Amino acid sequence: MDASPSTEPGLEALLACRIAAAAPGAAVAEEGPLYRLLAPRARRYGLRHLRDPHAAADLMQHVMALTLEQLRGGALRLREYRVPCNGSVNGSAAPQDDVLVGRLQVAADFSFGRDTL
Repeated sequence: MDASPSTEPGLEALLACRIAAAAPGAAVAEEGPLYRLLAPRARRYGLRHLRDPHAAADLMQHVMALTLEQLRGGALRLREYRVPCNGSVNGSAAPQDDVLVGRLQVAADFSFGRDTL
């Protein structure tokens, strides 16, 4: 797994699933990229609501440590729906769901001519 974070849709969910499915301590290669993807978001959330950079950094550390700990222990559950082009899914969030991920596949047809612009 590449160690650099990516903005690829669903990468966070993929990394989280790998961590949760692995034996404790066996998914170290996935933990770093997940941390680098999620930590800045947690820090920005803290800055927005706490308005204190030190408190936001503390919150980020606590949230990320707790998230990784719960993923390692299998305490977080992930439900993912993949919706094909022109498809649909009927789903609901259950109280035991910790994370829900929706992924849409869009068929892009850019074969139109200049006269249609």
